[in-house]
Amino acid sequence: MLEIAGGASFGYRALNPAQDSSTPNAVLGNQGVLTAFLGEILDNGIGTGNAGVTLMPPNEWTTRFFVTPVADGTGTATNQRDCETCSVSIYLSPDKAGTQAGLTDRDTVVRSEPFAPAPLPTSARNVVCTGAVDLTEVLPQSVVNQIAGQGGWGYVQIRAGTSGHVEDSAVVMKLEFNLVNGLPTTSISPDTGTSFTGTVNNGVWLRNNGTLGTSSF
Repeated sequence: MLEIAGGASFGYRALNPAQDSSTPNAVLGNQGVLTAFLGEILDNGIGTGNAGVTLMPPNEWTTRFFVTPVADGTGTATNQRDCETCSVSIYLSPDKAGTQAGLTDRDTVVRSEPFAPAPLPTSARNVVCTGAVDLTEVLPQSVVNQIAGQGGWGYVQIRAGTSGHVEDSAVVMKLEFNLVNGLPTTSISPDTGTSFTGTVNNGVWLRNNGTLGTSSF
């Protein structure tokens, strides 16, 4: 896909579980033979519902998460064909366990809000069928204000959805770009003050196959 005005190009891979179309079944989760052997599915039911991410300053970049709920056989959907109404919840946390909502800024200061005993923070977003949510939508506003010029790092958390066929597994891609109204922008590094003009687009498939050091911080 080409974006002519800013000279940007986008290219993505897709997950094809190679199911028998005449006898559809649930998509196998992580470590399920070759279906998601590399952790392509973030599956909270088996403890791999998170993925470590680095995050650019939202004042200068747009970070968007593309989320597709997956019927892994443990939720209420019989198979992926039922997933027009499948839902999952997504939010960001500074800790791998996902006990807080927020992230760690580039000065290694944790910026977060607790949400217990509620099962999900108010910043969590429910995604149905497939959808895109921005970084600033899945963080508490107080945290957005604190990291707007810095960015940081944390963990994308996938949890059970809140509507339709409730699932707790999803395929998630992170897209980050510095286009504003389709045009290149001047970005300023928060560390060195060096500015540049141009178009940058990164697309990262977030993965977690349960093996430390391969797909999580």
